[in-house]
Amino acid sequence: MNQAEIEALVKKLNVRPSTKMYDGTLSDALEAQESWKRESAAQRPNLWRFVMESKVTRYSAAAVVALAMALILLGPFGTSDNGGIVWAQVVQKIDEAQMIVHKEQRFYYELGEEEPFLKADVIKHCCQKLGIVDEQYSTEGDLMHRAYVLGEPREMVAVLPETKKYFKMPLADGMAQVINRLTPRGLVEHFMAIEHTKLGQSRIDGRVVEGFEAIDTEIWPIPEKFDFLFPVKQITWRFWIDVENSLPVRGEYEVITDRGLLTGMKKLRVVCKAYDFEYHQEVREELFEPNIPDDYTEFTLTDLIPAEAKAGLAGIGLLPMGFVFWRRRRRRRIAASRN
Repeated sequence: MNQAEIEALVKKLNVRPSTKMYDGTLSDALEAQESWKRESAAQRPNLWRFVMESKVTRYSAAAVVALAMALILLGPFGTSDNGGIVWAQVVQKIDEAQMIVHKEQRFYYELGEEEPFLKADVIKHCCQKLGIVDEQYSTEGDLMHRAYVLGEPREMVAVLPETKKYFKMPLADGMAQVINRLTPRGLVEHFMAIEHTKLGQSRIDGRVVEGFEAIDTEIWPIPEKFDFLFPVKQITWRFWIDVENSLPVRGEYEVITDRGLLTGMKKLRVVCKAYDFEYHQEVREELFEPNIPDDYTEFTLTDLIPAEAKAGLAGIGLLPMGFVFWRRRRRRRIAASRN
């Protein structure tokens, strides 16, 4: 990543940090800068290697994908001209289920690499009334995160046990409109309006299914002002619907990103494969109540970067600059208003 790309990324820091967040960031940066001064040039670390190897970075990126994917209750599937899948029947069948549960496998790759740097297993609970809960586990069975997308209060919550962190994101009016579009009927209207490809009929677990594919980024629910964290370039969706009962039985999502803070300054490819769909008439409401232990602390942007990398970023003047400029402008506006 060259200097011009780094500067462009910093200029995209269109955020409104709180005073507490700013002070913490600046304090960390100053401490890191002092540490940097004590190191010789030969000892300076490979910054992006440290960022990429940080568990917080990797797990937070995974949580962002989970939150966004959790918002997508169902993926794109289309109508059929040959008497196979009929949209109205699919919507009706989904509406009859009070809660949908399915499993996923997720694979995180650096773009162009054949082997994933992170694999995960997922259990997802979806309830149109209460929201969505996404639990992601490592291949060893350890809980990596539990992500919530809630209808009341309208917010996203992610809990990261590995690092004892959590973060919350309120759902603004624009985000609420996205959620409304992600209801089954909203998806019908959206995906009927975009170009999609029919994959034809095949068999999955002995059942005759019909597949559909669409490439679309408009439904990605992360606000544009946070694009510098996880910039999405393309999303490819595939779904297979049981011809007999008109219910989804398999789904795939493939997300291609540009470089961003939560991607470790790497271009990523994230592949999610959904299977084992279950449709329930009873809802376990306790699943949709966020559980944040007392000893967990709130996630901030500086948590993404390990100490060694913070030192390097402070040394080249990148880490605090966005917040320094923001605070200087704020002070000038306050002073001008008093005169």
